[in-house]
Amino acid sequence: MSRLSLFHMAFGFLVIVLAACLGIFLVRQVEVYEESRQNLLSSWSFLLLKSSHGHTNLFGILHILFGLTLPYSFFSTKIKYYQGLGLLCGTFSMGVLMILRYFINPLSFTEQFIKALLGVLLSFALISLGSHSYSLFYKVLKRIMATCQKAKFTQISRKFWAQLRSRSLPLAHRPKIGVQFREISVKYGCKRSRSLPLAHRPK
Repeated sequence: MSRLSLFHMAFGFLVIVLAACLGIFLVRQVEVYEESRQNLLSSWSFLLLKSSHGHTNLFGILHILFGLTLPYSFFSTKIKYYQGLGLLCGTFSMGVLMILRYFINPLSFTEQFIKALLGVLLSFALISLGSHSYSLFYKVLKRIMATCQKAKFTQISRKFWAQLRSRSLPLAHRPKIGVQFREISVKYGCKRSRSLPLAHRPK
């Protein structure tokens, strides 16, 4: 397994641990707001924190799966490196940037800039996941086609060897061509098809 695969698997587990820590922070926030009798669960800021928590877990799992399936991709090491960077962009956007939006005024210019940056980084992540999925599906289809060709070759080879073995049997036990040859040869008193008339030779 390559170093790139190991890095993404280790980074995925680290992201999941950080998301678990964020979950503890969410629970603490709920307790604080519950004590002050404020409605936190329906607020926009709490939705941002919940979204960050859920998507960080998701991207952590994606990093682990990406590292596990990376050896099956037909892309070069350079393209795999860029795919990993795209996945890191998605983790950063849905993790760090979503938490930053929690501390920023929703109507400020900074909030609008972060939203635009988040969209760009998520696009990189989707391109990385889409290209990696394409390479895996291509490998699966290639394996299926190779299996079908192998099965077809096995069937043809078995038929060929069966015909070869039939030549070593007595003439009466050979397939139809042998039976036809025997009948014609007995009729004309010949042992070889070359001595038969052209119209009566087996095809």
